Amino acid sequence: MVWEKANPWPLYLESLRHALSIDEDSVHPHEVIERPQWLLFPVLCAQAAGGDPKPAEDIAAAWALLYTSAHILDKIEDDEAASWMKVAGTGPSINIATGLITSAFGALTSLYSSSLECDTVTEIITDFQQTILRICGGQHIDLTCSKPTLDECWNIAELKSGSVFALACRSGARLATNVRSVVKNYSSFGHHLGMMIQIGDDVVGIWGVKSENSDFTSGDNWTLPIAYAMEMAGAEDQSLLLECLKTRDPLKEKVSEAIDMLERIGALVYLYTKMEWHRSEAKKSLLEANPEPSASDLLLGLLTKICLLPNDAAYDI
Repeated sequence: MVWEKANPWPLYLESLRHALSIDEDSVHPHEVIERPQWLLFPVLCAQAAGGDPKPAEDIAAAWALLYTSAHILDKIEDDEAASWMKVAGTGPSINIATGLITSAFGALTSLYSSSLECDTVTEIITDFQQTILRICGGQHIDLTCSKPTLDECWNIAELKSGSVFALACRSGARLATNVRSVVKNYSSFGHHLGMMIQIGDDVVGIWGVKSENSDFTSGDNWTLPIAYAMEMAGAEDQSLLLECLKTRDPLKEKVSEAIDMLERIGALVYLYTKMEWHRSEAKKSLLEANPEPSASDLLLGLLTKICLLPNDAAYDI
C-alpha cells in the first residue's frame, strides 16, 4: 500500500485507517447492500467482462478511498458532520480527506507495475481525474443553488451519484476489454445503479430517519422529494413545506403534516417509479454487455437489494 512507502506520521496514518473503518452514519443509510459488497463493483465488473479480477482490486481500493473522501467532504460542506468528524474537528477531517484522495491515486499508479498496458492505466487514471471534477461540479451546484428545480435536482444526482458508480463499473470493465460499446454498457449499469442509490438516499432523508435528523432540519436545501413537491403542490402546501424547511427545529406535527402532503401529491409514487425505471435500465445495460454468468449473477443480485426505503413492504406505494 502507498502508505507504507510514504511513511506518513503514525498518528495521521491511524486517522486515515480510522476514517475507512467507520460504520456509523453510513453514506447511504437506506442500503441493504453492505459497504464491503458495493466496494467490489470494479472487481465484479472486470470479472463479468471476462477479465482477471485481481488488477481490479487496486481500482476498487482507489474507488473506496475516493468515495470515503467525498463522503467526509460532503458531510462537512453540508454541515452534517458525523460524530467522529466533530471530535476530530473540521480542519483535521479535511486533512484526512485530502490524504485519502492522494492515497487513491497512489493505488491507481501501482497498476503500472502490473501486466496491463501503460495506455490502459493512463486512460483509467485520466477517467478518475475527469470524473472527480464532474462530481465536484455537481457538489458545487448543490452547495450554491439552495432551491433547485426538479430537473436541476436530477442533474445534481447524475453528477454526484450516477457519475461515481459509473466510474467504478466502467473502470473495472476497462481492465478486461477495450471494446467501447461493452465498456459503455458497464458504465450505464453503474450510472443507473448510482441514481437508484441517490433516490433512496433522498427518500430516507424524509421518510426513513428520525425527524430531528431529517432533511427538514438541514436548512432549505431541496432534495428530490422537496423539489417535486415545489413543482406539483399548491400554494398552501408549498407554504407548509417552506415553513418546515426554514425552521431548524420544526414542530413534529408540522413535519408529519408535510410528509402526509408529500405522499398525497404522489412524491413517493413518483420516486418509486423512477427507481424502478433505473433498475430496469441497469439490468438491460448489464445484459447487453453479454457478461460472464457468475459475476453478472452477483451484480444483478446486488441490484435487486437496493430499495426505496429500509422496508418497502411497510409502505403502500
